Formats: sequence, structure tokens, C-alpha cells
Amino acid sequence: MAIVNKAIVRDSDGYVINVIIIDEDMEWNKAGETLILRGENCEIGGTYNKDTEVFSRAPVVEPTRTDILMSECMSTKKIDRENGTEENDYLVDKTADEIKAEKTELASLLKTAHESGDLPSNKLNMRVRLNIEGY
Repeated sequence: MAIVNKAIVRDSDGYVINVIIIDEDMEWNKAGETLILRGENCEIGGTYNKDTEVFSRAPVVEPTRTDILMSECMSTKKIDRENGTEENDYLVDKTADEIKAEKTELASLLKTAHESGDLPSNKLNMRVRLNIEGY
């Protein structure tokens, strides 16, 4: 018995669903999926071409301005350097005005997305949080 890296590939389009470590003799009986020995360029979100037996990397998706601001607003805390309280010094150090400007911009972007019906739950939660905070 040997342990191997295999990709779980969706049969319909070759999409790599996951990459797992598994006993090489284990059978995979999930309909619409096949286990393929992991090869070069194999990664979740990529594809597998069964004709050429070649994996292709997942496309690079650039973050949107909303994604960037979501990340900033979730990790930003004002650090009070005058009083020496730096309990979370790994977080971004911004002024209150910078944080307010980013939250205002993010609230506007999320409102527009919500009104167009294109707001996933994590962004809806952020919109509610910003609304509670007065943005």
C-alpha cells in the first residue's frame, strides 16, 4: 500500500474539485468524478484534459476594489501608539480618517451591489456591520 496525491476531477468539464492524499488502491465511486494521479500544474480550480493527460493551473482572479476594502476593513484596528497599546501590531496601522474613508467607500460599493441583487452573504454581513456602525 502506497500513499499518493490524486486530484478529484469533475468528468463533465475536467475541473479539479480537490487534491487529496489517498491510498493508491482505494476506489473512488462518486458519480461524475474521477481520481487522477496529481501531475505538474495540478491545483484546485484548475482543469485536467483527459485527451492529453495534462493539468492546467486555475485562472488568476484579480481582487476587486470591494474585495480589497473588505480585507482592509476586517483587519484594521487603530493602534494607540501614544499610550503604548499595540496589542494587535500585526494589523494595519491607519488613522481614524483613513479607516472612515475606506468604510464609507466600501459601504457605497456594497449598497450598489445589494441593490443590483449581487451580494453574497459575507458581503451582506459586512454591509449590515457597516450600517450598524453608521456608514
